[in-house]
Amino acid sequence: EILAILSTKQKKFAIVLVFLIFVGLIMETISIGMVIPLLSLLSEGNLGEIGNYFPWLNDYFKKTNDIKSIQLMGLILGFIFIIRGLVFIFIVWFREKFVANLRESVSNALLSSYLHRKYEFHIKQNSSTLIRNVMGEATNFSSVVNQGFIFFTDLVIVFTLLLIVIIVSPLEAISTFLMFGITWLIFHKFIGKRM
Repeated sequence: EILAILSTKQKKFAIVLVFLIFVGLIMETISIGMVIPLLSLLSEGNLGEIGNYFPWLNDYFKKTNDIKSIQLMGLILGFIFIIRGLVFIFIVWFREKFVANLRESVSNALLSSYLHRKYEFHIKQNSSTLIRNVMGEATNFSSVVNQGFIFFTDLVIVFTLLLIVIIVSPLEAISTFLMFGITWLIFHKFIGKRM
């Protein structure tokens, strides 16, 4: 039903927004994908193996010492997180612009429908109810759409990260899911009924 309310321009805007959400997903995956190898290599102390994770830096790591390697990886990681942050700022700005335009168009459509009603309609209706509908219902509708996009974004990111964890280390992922599942069941069985 939401798609029926959207104009053609707003539907195109929504498609661009979904595309931007997937761009943000790729940036999130890259940023987390950079942190995990770096932390594991730093904790193991074998910086020479960083070239295995990042082959395009392999020659550089063979020629430099450990401190310069750590500095370079820190700079690359910082740059990626800055780019990721800027991409997410743009996505949030674009989403809020879409929601504001949607709120305006729904409000204008409601107002227009009220203005084109017959005189008898306005005599029977309280003007404060009509004003509340024009302002409140448009805001409520746009808030629902906004929360839907936020939920969709978070859901896609969580499922993608879970998929990456399962692909990278399936045994640890499954054992962690089982541990949390069993803990939730125990909590729900003994404590959840008391609440």
